[in-house]
Amino acid sequence: MPKRENGSRGTSKYESPYLRRKKPVQVRRNLWRESSPWLMRIGLGSMLAVISVSIAFSVETYLRNSPTFRINTKNPTRVIGLQHTPEVEIRNIFGQDQKTSIYDFPLEERRHEIERLPWVKYATLRRSWPNDLWVHVEERSPVAFVRLPNPLKKNRSEVLQLIDDEGVFLNPPAGSQFVFPVLTGISSTMPKGERIKRLKVYREMISSLDGSEPFYSSRISEVDVMDPRNVKVSTAFDGEMVELQMGEKNFRHRFTVFLEYFETWKREFGRVKSVDLRYKGVVVTE
Repeated sequence: MPKRENGSRGTSKYESPYLRRKKPVQVRRNLWRESSPWLMRIGLGSMLAVISVSIAFSVETYLRNSPTFRINTKNPTRVIGLQHTPEVEIRNIFGQDQKTSIYDFPLEERRHEIERLPWVKYATLRRSWPNDLWVHVEERSPVAFVRLPNPLKKNRSEVLQLIDDEGVFLNPPAGSQFVFPVLTGISSTMPKGERIKRLKVYREMISSLDGSEPFYSSRISEVDVMDPRNVKVSTAFDGEMVELQMGEKNFRHRFTVFLEYFETWKREFGRVKSVDLRYKGVVVTE
């Protein structure tokens, strides 16, 4: 058996007892080649952004300054939906915009100004290129007459005005003809919410009276809603004015009871000035 040499500790004389680290090979990277696609994209995007801003600025400048887009005074603004509002009142609102570009025209501001006119409920404005405007107006619909104190006189004289379902008072236009009852129990000093509440009761009564033929609301001359739980109406029958206490429901039925039995009550009680129809099966007359 061969002997081991001293210090070899079982290793071959051709093998190194140490593990040497191999020297790494450096690979050169071309950073410009790797980053150039991204730089090109950024540059192209920046260039497109600058071009877009320049085009937008040029178009905006053209729209604002070109005579083509100035409000047309020869072909005036088209206004539709007017019945009681004079058209000149709306055109006067646009008087300050005659040299304004249609692009800069303040639609919302002018809409609010139009809606402040007494008879205007809603207004819609839109541009009609290149230099015109369309205005659509929805006017208020009155539902009754009301008597209000005359602001021009300090005595107790009253003036007759109209009122719509939102409790807005309206001056009757010159030459207009409306057929409504006179509504009492509502005043200009009353909170608007309370006016709307009483108007709702009034409208329910009118709707009930005209729910089917024959329609009876035309026979009512005055409606008192001072107490919404007991609506009082005045009606003419055979040339005499009679006050009817109608309560707050069953208006049509109670009115037909009055029409059916009024002659009987006259024969029995003589002249009848007031009839209380609120109680089922019981009628109180005065």
